[in-house]
Amino acid sequence: MLSSRSVVWLSLWDNEKLVVAQTRIRYGCIHGNRTISGVTGVTKIGRTISDEELDKVALQAIDAVDAEPHGIFGVDMTFDKNRIPNLTEINIG
Repeated sequence: MLSSRSVVWLSLWDNEKLVVAQTRIRYGCIHGNRTISGVTGVTKIGRTISDEELDKVALQAIDAVDAEPHGIFGVDMTFDKNRIPNLTEINIG
């Protein structure tokens, strides 16, 4: 089972080169009352953090879906009871 602790790793790519990335831990979601889990993909309250393990998971996820990333990629992760990040969604914008 996953915990309620989740993060989003948002990145901008230019022809396979990572330009910038930001990781935010979510402390609340907009419209959470509309889902069984209380979690949606829209952060209501968040804080920017730095975590090399999250960077690694996100980069592996993006590499798995696109060998030549270009544009905006968002990777959502939720932690399990052992505090291990689990990939839940990739958004390509």
